[in-house]
Amino acid sequence: MNPYGPFNPPLARTFIEQPEVTSSWLVRGFIKERGFSILSGPPKLAGKSLYADLVSLSLAANIPVGLDEITRQCNVLSVQEETPMQDAQDRLRALAATHGLESGLDHLWYSHLAGTDLLSDTHCAEMCRVVREQEIGLVVLDPWSNVFPDDENDKKLITKALGFIRHVQLAGAAVLLIMHWNKEGMKDRKMDMDLCLRGHTALQGAYDTHRALRRYSEEETETRVCTRNRHAARIEDRFLRWKLLWEFDPRRGDEVLTRAEIVWR
Repeated sequence: MNPYGPFNPPLARTFIEQPEVTSSWLVRGFIKERGFSILSGPPKLAGKSLYADLVSLSLAANIPVGLDEITRQCNVLSVQEETPMQDAQDRLRALAATHGLESGLDHLWYSHLAGTDLLSDTHCAEMCRVVREQEIGLVVLDPWSNVFPDDENDKKLITKALGFIRHVQLAGAAVLLIMHWNKEGMKDRKMDMDLCLRGHTALQGAYDTHRALRRYSEEETETRVCTRNRHAARIEDRFLRWKLLWEFDPRRGDEVLTRAEIVWR
């Protein structure tokens, strides 16, 4: 499958006279229409999946939450490869109920694909088919290390993964990729946010925006939210914290997340 069509380059004079292509935002300053964004942070500590689900529901419902400005409603496809199914269900229920986003559940497709290699030609074609048929505006892949399970330091794999992302973009959707940090990034609070990313550095030059959730220990009550665009321009840092309520469910014999409120400053 050739996503670029026939090779027919214009003369430079014709090229510079072509009208400028402007892109719109789905989430202003974070997710562009048909763009590629990364959401990163330390494993288990930053709340990446919780935040990604909130953004997905907010877009699907066309209801802004906190400081994230939603520009328009769009359908969302979230591909989960890490969170246990029951936990993912609880998380969606809690977020929707807490923030009044129940309507978003009717415009959010949620796929729990344990152990599926999305880089195969079959899965790439199927993903693009769903994007077109359901008019998906955003695809969330959570996380990178499970969705693309081979050696994340292999440049050939990264090139193939970026090709997959390009196919999804051409089908009509933006892509939000959830990524863990490497060991050095989890130890060094001053390390550049791009250098904290696990995997080959080719990813650093491919994204439109990168948002990092900086939280290094359970004792920290706030998470620093740092956002950068592809030109290395840094957007003003913000802070968030979660107010989570867990209640005991006698049917399961375990605590269940029933409320998940995000608070920005």
